[in-house]
Amino acid sequence: MDGRSANRSFFIQIGLVSAGVVVLYAYLTHLDTPNLTIFELIKGVVKLLLRVFFLPFGRIGLDVWWVFWDVLFLFLVILAGIAFFVQFSLPVRNFVQRVLAFVYLTLHAFPIRLHAPAIKVDNGAIPKTYPRNRVIPRRGVIIFDTASAGLLRTPVGFTRSVGPGLVFTRPNEYLADAVDLHPKIWPVEPLGPRGDEDPFKPWDEKNEAREAYDARLKRRYETSGQTRDSIEIVPNISVACQIATDLVPDQELEIDQRGGLRAWIGWHMQSETITGFGYSPEAVRRAIAGGAIDPRHKPEEVDRKRLSWYELPAFLAVDLWREYLRKFTFEELFTELPAYGGLTAFQVIQTRIRERLTQTLIEAIDTMGQPAPGQIESREFQILQNRGTRVRFAVIRNLKFDPQIDQQLEDKWFAYWRWRAEEEREQVDRMSSYRMHEGEQQALREFAYSAARRFPAEFMEMPRPTSPDDRRDQMRESLELMLRGTLDHCVTDTMLHQRLVGEEAQLVAIIDWLRRQRN
Repeated sequence: MDGRSANRSFFIQIGLVSAGVVVLYAYLTHLDTPNLTIFELIKGVVKLLLRVFFLPFGRIGLDVWWVFWDVLFLFLVILAGIAFFVQFSLPVRNFVQRVLAFVYLTLHAFPIRLHAPAIKVDNGAIPKTYPRNRVIPRRGVIIFDTASAGLLRTPVGFTRSVGPGLVFTRPNEYLADAVDLHPKIWPVEPLGPRGDEDPFKPWDEKNEAREAYDARLKRRYETSGQTRDSIEIVPNISVACQIATDLVPDQELEIDQRGGLRAWIGWHMQSETITGFGYSPEAVRRAIAGGAIDPRHKPEEVDRKRLSWYELPAFLAVDLWREYLRKFTFEELFTELPAYGGLTAFQVIQTRIRERLTQTLIEAIDTMGQPAPGQIESREFQILQNRGTRVRFAVIRNLKFDPQIDQQLEDKWFAYWRWRAEEEREQVDRMSSYRMHEGEQQALREFAYSAARRFPAEFMEMPRPTSPDDRRDQMRESLELMLRGTLDHCVTDTMLHQRLVGEEAQLVAIIDWLRRQRN
């Protein structure tokens, strides 16, 4: 059953109940006042109408007046009931909304359509029964859940952004579109090849239909890019984004440009925004009012699909992937680059793409893949800013390339492996020789320090001997001090102590001989 059938059934039920109440009231009135006839009642109504227009025409009977008072009392009871139950039928949050809800529900009770539709938007999905893109010259009601927001418009332009909560539309104002405030990962099945399919596999007429081959080829070219050495690489790309929550409007909304009572009432026509996902009216306006065309459609197609706010970042990431990929060679993608602190070119590309989508200024890279001085302005971030979109992260994975590239790399490795092995062996020999020489120099420095550390300061300050006997005695004393320092070094060094057991005894004997000669 559609909405019109449900409304028709509802009004039929209301009409039957009302007819029953009227018949019952007429029966009870006839029992109470048998003299009151329908003709008298009609004359009373005519006289009352004439009195309203200041044309008195006779006196209205008391019994007729009681009927009029009963009808007025019943009408007031109905209005009071509407005013009471409307507080629970709509999520009103202030006095103006309570009044508007009462007016809307009262108009809804009439069989003729004096109101616009009342709808509920869940997760940014507008009900299919809502007459979108059609002028509605009456007030309507829209309830947004905590993850929904929308943009209202008139036939001549957009009016205001509305967020989670209760919203009353003005006459000639209708919902242009709605957005989901949840973070979005799009596409759910990433752009590029599916699963383990080989995008470079030739068409097999026997095992693959032409339509399937065309679809596989189309997925290949969605993310296809070439390196600086002209090697094609096809990844899977997807982006996570959400509606921005920190955008400030460039100009005030129409509702704020009015003054006085109308501005106050208009401001309270929407309830306070309560959501855990964040809400920015300016971001919602930009996301809905902005537009982009799906690049997967051909230019000559008349009915080209517009991109949603969460679809655009993925296509921007594809363009950035192609831009940065052609700055590096295939080998650099998997090689640590000293210019980037040991990161591979693939890691650099991922980092730069994320920065281009989330920052205003980023570090520049020249055409040869080397860091360039200065910073560049991110045009992609500005585009997303104009669409009210914030990117959380971009995923580039599952790199695929022609299997022949693997074979070429393997052949190249086998062709140069002997040359590389010899070069590495020479490098090892050079490093070994250098280490040996360095070790010898270090050993000599340690020996000289150990041999000379026994010399006291007074001995070093002694004047130079003049006679041969004094020179001989000074040389014997110097030799004894050097031998004592060498002996101490042999005793304290565990490795020398193990190897120079006999030499230590010889050093002791030489020291004793020198002492005897000096005495």
